[in-house]
Amino acid sequence: MNSKEKEAEQPLLKTIFNEMFNSDLPPEEISVERLKDEAAVFVGAGTNTVRNTLHIASFNVLSPAIHSRLREKLTKAMLNKNITLPWAELESLPYLSAVIQECK
Repeated sequence: MNSKEKEAEQPLLKTIFNEMFNSDLPPEEISVERLKDEAAVFVGAGTNTVRNTLHIASFNVLSPAIHSRLREKLTKAMLNKNITLPWAELESLPYLSAVIQECK
């Protein structure tokens, strides 16, 4: 297979699996079991990151002082409680942005 044919076969979105298949690993290292193990590592890592962020966010928002102030700021910004604010408008709220930033 020439390089142009190989390029045409390359997916637009590369994944860890593409890299493994296109690496110098011996074929016996690219088993279904190995692919499952690699996937589990990435899912686990992503899950822990999200879990930690949500844990910190929950802790912060459940603090009575933060919860009260955040609720006040959101209530003031949402003139009509039946209309969800656009993301750009939510991003412009300094206190909400600060609370989110503390969770990172």
